[in-house]
Amino acid sequence: MTTHSEPSDLDILLDSGHEDEIRSFLRLLQRDELIELLQELSTPHRAKIFSYLHPSDLADFLTQLPEVEWNAVLEELDHEALSDLLSELEDPEIQRLLQMIQHQELPAILSDMESDDAADILGELSEQQALAILKQMPDEESDPIEKLLQYPEDSAGGLMQTELIAVPTTYSVSETIEAIRMLAEKDDDLDIYEIFVIDERHRLEGQISLKTLILADPTSTLGGLLDAEHYWVHPELDQEEVADYFQKYDLISLPVVDKGHHLLGRITVDDVVNVIEEEASEDILQLAGANKQDLVYDKILRSVMLRIPWLFTNLGGGLLTGYLMWLYKATLSEILALITFVPVITGMGGNVGTQSSSITVRGFAINRIDLSNFGRYLFKEMRVGALLGVLCGGSLMLIGYLWHGNPMLGVVVGSSLFMAMTLAAITGSLFPAFFTRIKIDPALASGPFVTTINDVTGILIYLTTATIFRQWLLH
Repeated sequence: MTTHSEPSDLDILLDSGHEDEIRSFLRLLQRDELIELLQELSTPHRAKIFSYLHPSDLADFLTQLPEVEWNAVLEELDHEALSDLLSELEDPEIQRLLQMIQHQELPAILSDMESDDAADILGELSEQQALAILKQMPDEESDPIEKLLQYPEDSAGGLMQTELIAVPTTYSVSETIEAIRMLAEKDDDLDIYEIFVIDERHRLEGQISLKTLILADPTSTLGGLLDAEHYWVHPELDQEEVADYFQKYDLISLPVVDKGHHLLGRITVDDVVNVIEEEASEDILQLAGANKQDLVYDKILRSVMLRIPWLFTNLGGGLLTGYLMWLYKATLSEILALITFVPVITGMGGNVGTQSSSITVRGFAINRIDLSNFGRYLFKEMRVGALLGVLCGGSLMLIGYLWHGNPMLGVVVGSSLFMAMTLAAITGSLFPAFFTRIKIDPALASGPFVTTINDVTGILIYLTTATIFRQWLLH
């Protein structure tokens, strides 16, 4: 890290304390420029600039630094800045950061966080550590967090926060606005999208948009202003289905209720954006036989352990393919030209299977495909695979004939490729549907798994066809 012997324009700007000018300057910087600038600043000025950074920019900067330098950054942050920073980091980075933060500081840090984020942080600690920290917090802050910890992290209950505005249905518009003002004075970080309306037993009656509230007659009661359409979910619902609600109905927030329809909390759109990104990343990585943790762990052994199961799947498939070729060694030894087309048969079948599998997984993820319409979709994929097989198989048939001067060899390799590609399209579609049917993530059925199966079936089709036509190939 370097320090400047003469003050730069930024040093002077930071010393001036002109907040608007500093923020305007920082907004003009690209991410890489900002990180480079932070690394070059002197410690006093770097501490100053942290207070002007968005927490996500600070998180980017921290993750670019070697872990040995993290403590130096943490020393320059107050409890509020630390709470914002923790809210922006991924789970493995949170775990490493928590090891550097004194546990006696955590109650104050968690008090500055929204309840759902605080619950996520405590979820990274052992149950004993989490309970010890909760005991140090005021009951009005610890009780909501403790309730959220009861729900799975990837459920609606795990996503929801308890900070919201809920008012009785008998309230007038003017009373509601006054209640909002009072709540905002106590919690200036409270995001207000909609007002939830409840009855005397705290059961959800509906909700009112902020626009409707502002434009309404101040003397009107809330019961007559409820939105015609309102949606809610139970806390046990999977986070992917929660994201579907937001996408389908263009929601900003979504209430969570128990089986008695009592209002428990709300899920906000910023949390759902994270869910959509997380689910998409998970599906993409699973298609490649990888794991989302592989993106963030820098431990070599950990990355190896995450990837090795899929590679052993490929290894097993490769050995089985080799065994099949050994079984058909008589055919291969007599007709050596067959060997030249083995990579084509396996490669093309694997590619078609991966394409069909990826499209099917995505179709299930966005609800374009379900088990009720899967038969029609499978028939369509089979026809696509067959047409691709005709085009590629016909081309290979001509190449085989021109290359080796044997028309029957062209027929064997061309027809084998046609059958392999058609079957690959079918298996690439069937496996995700099967996994969906047995309630397992269909992305697990893709990538290396489907490719390995199609390699084996492709070789089996090719060598069986060659054996059937063996006597004609020898002439």
